[in-house]
Amino acid sequence: MSSEPAQGTQNVVFQTDTIVPGDSSAISTPKRRPGRPKGSGKKQYAEPKVKRPVGRPRKDGLPAGSTNGARSRKPVSSSSSPPRATVSVKPVYEHLQPDFDGADWLVMSNNKPAAFIDTLLGLLIAPNPVSPAGTVEDAFKTHLNSLSTNSINQNIPSLYSVLRTFWLPTSPSYFCLTGANAVRPLLQFRFLYWDPQPLVFNGVPCPHCGTTLSNRGRIASGPIKVYDLEQPFFIIGCEYVCQSNNCVAAVGPEGRKFSSTDPAIFRSLPSTLADEFPARLRHYESDLGSSPEVWNWQPRGVSKGLWNMVQGSLRSCVRKEVIIQIVKTIQHGLPDGTPEPPAAVQPLDQPMVVAVVEEEDSPTNDEMILAEDPEPMADQIQEPMPMGHIEASAAPP
Repeated sequence: MSSEPAQGTQNVVFQTDTIVPGDSSAISTPKRRPGRPKGSGKKQYAEPKVKRPVGRPRKDGLPAGSTNGARSRKPVSSSSSPPRATVSVKPVYEHLQPDFDGADWLVMSNNKPAAFIDTLLGLLIAPNPVSPAGTVEDAFKTHLNSLSTNSINQNIPSLYSVLRTFWLPTSPSYFCLTGANAVRPLLQFRFLYWDPQPLVFNGVPCPHCGTTLSNRGRIASGPIKVYDLEQPFFIIGCEYVCQSNNCVAAVGPEGRKFSSTDPAIFRSLPSTLADEFPARLRHYESDLGSSPEVWNWQPRGVSKGLWNMVQGSLRSCVRKEVIIQIVKTIQHGLPDGTPEPPAAVQPLDQPMVVAVVEEEDSPTNDEMILAEDPEPMADQIQEPMPMGHIEASAAPP
């Protein structure tokens, strides 16, 4: 067989002989250079691998891991605080009354509420309501007899325990007139019985010494009058007395006397119970007690509904005279001969529309321009007539 390798095969030589230095037949192997071979490193043309950001993918299209800016919180407001001005929404009452003169009332109601209530009471003064079914004085005496007489022993009155209300029963005028044969008389006027001490656990403490006050019962000299949006209502109060050694030594043998509507009593009540009182009294800055000089049918406050109505009108820039007129209209109704409402007046900030009626004998615009001097006409065009000013022209013959 031939010793030559076949075509397409590679001849592998195994060298077993010892290579003698200097021999020309020895195979020279080049030494490997230090470092990595060329081309084994990072390719320059390869794009860097983008790592996935940390966090869940966002639904708003922003990249994961991004955070929103600081969210602005809306200021918290209450029903008694004034409305806050906003940038996006323009107040609708900004130009409601250009001649608004209720700024002094608004300042007085915020700084001196008692003086503001006195002003309202002086403007709303009116005699006690009358009814064909009886007088308000007779209704007061009837309510005094119907109320529970065990309040001295600090038992809850039947009005609170059975009827679950502070308001004494009332009835419309029609049923008061037709129910004359009823076992219990029907009364039309509104009365509120305010005796919070039996409703407070462990009673009401004395504001001066902390001793629990004793309940002397209803104040029989008379109620106090409160004006409302419609008919006024009357408050029947109770007398509380502190006969501790400290209070007796300070004021006398009778001790300190309070009425159930004094500010010191309200400060000792739970907020949920104090909020049930439906009026704002003029003497909530100082205690007036239970003397007949106070409880004698005189007006001493306004209802919360009337107070909120006046406050909202002042903040809406309604004039004082308009507010009082609206309240009196609600209380006493409209007169018989109600005048027609005034015609609508076009505001001055809108362009005035003037209707021009051409007559048959009147000259046309072209004839008027040709008949007049062009220079004065040019002056009139350069200086336009102010808005809202119309010159009266002579009537055609």
